Amino acid sequence: MTKKLSIGSKTIGDGETTFFIAEIGINHNGSVEVAKQLIDIAVNTGCDAVKFQKRTVETVYTPEELSAKRDVDASIIKAAIERGVLDEVALKRLEKNPKDTTNGD
Repeated sequence: MTKKLSIGSKTIGDGETTFFIAEIGINHNGSVEVAKQLIDIAVNTGCDAVKFQKRTVETVYTPEELSAKRDVDASIIKAAIERGVLDEVALKRLEKNPKDTTNGD
């Protein structure tokens, strides 16, 4: 007996068309607007769903990787400040020089 599952108007199972899921990792950089743009891209390219990842960055990356310099768009930094996810040291550094960003920021 073949099991099938319905998600919205799509049926998943043997003999059905492929159900495409786009994976959106941390490439939205914490920006809701960027995340929405990535969802739109997934929809426009034919994906049926998106999956977001959540992780503790400090567990996944080394301190050296997190402190590596990175040129980040100002809107990403603004979103991080609004969400309160920058520590006090990073916030003071970025207030002095908004281009002085790292992978950890």
